[in-house]
Amino acid sequence: MKFYLSSFRVWDEENSKKLIELVSKTNKRVAYINNALDWFTDEKKKEIDNRNFNDFEQFWLEIEQLNLIEYFGNQAELEKRLQSYDIIWVTGWNVFVLMQAFHLSWFNNIIKEYILSNADKLYWWYSAWGCVLWPTLAGYAIVDDSDSKPYWEQYDTIREWLGVLDYCIAPHFQSNHHESEGILKEIELMKEKWIPYKALRDWEVIIID
Repeated sequence: MKFYLSSFRVWDEENSKKLIELVSKTNKRVAYINNALDWFTDEKKKEIDNRNFNDFEQFWLEIEQLNLIEYFGNQAELEKRLQSYDIIWVTGWNVFVLMQAFHLSWFNNIIKEYILSNADKLYWWYSAWGCVLWPTLAGYAIVDDSDSKPYWEQYDTIREWLGVLDYCIAPHFQSNHHESEGILKEIELMKEKWIPYKALRDWEVIIID
C-alpha cells in the first residue's frame, strides 16, 4: 500500500521524480475520481479536469474517469471495477461533497478494506482527499462549505472521515492559494483542540511507501 499525498497538484521536478518512481511499480491504469468537484458547473469541472490531465502527461498513464455517482448504492459493481486499477487518483476541492459521494457509493468501505488488507495499490490524492484520511472534521468547515449537497439525497452533513492517519493534513499552508488564509484559521482551531496535524505547502507532499 502506497500513498502519495500532495497539498496541491505535483508542482516541482523533485516531487515529479518521486511520483514517477512510485508509478513505475504499477500497471499504469488510473481510476480518476473527481467527485469533490460536483458542486461546480460542468464547465468549471472540465476546466479543472483538463488542467489535471495536462499536469500528468509526463507519467504516460492510462487515465479513466470513475464517476462515483454511477455507483451510488451499488458497492459490488464499484468493487468489481476498481479491481482493474493499480492507481486510484482522487482530486481535491470540497471535502464534504467528496465524503457524500464516498458514502453513497460505499467507496469509503472499499478503501478501508484495501487499507486493512494492505492492497497493492497506489493511492494518489491531493488536497481534499488527503484531508478525509483523518478521523473527524477537525475544522474543515472554515474553508469548505459543509452545507453543499449536490446530490438528491438529503441527510445531515457527514463529519466522520476514514480514520486512516493519526494526524490531520492542513493543505495550502502559507502558499499562493486562495484557501491559505482559511487554512491558518483551521490550524489555530486544531491547536486549541490539541489535534495533531501536518501543514503542507503547495510544493510539499507526504509519501508513505
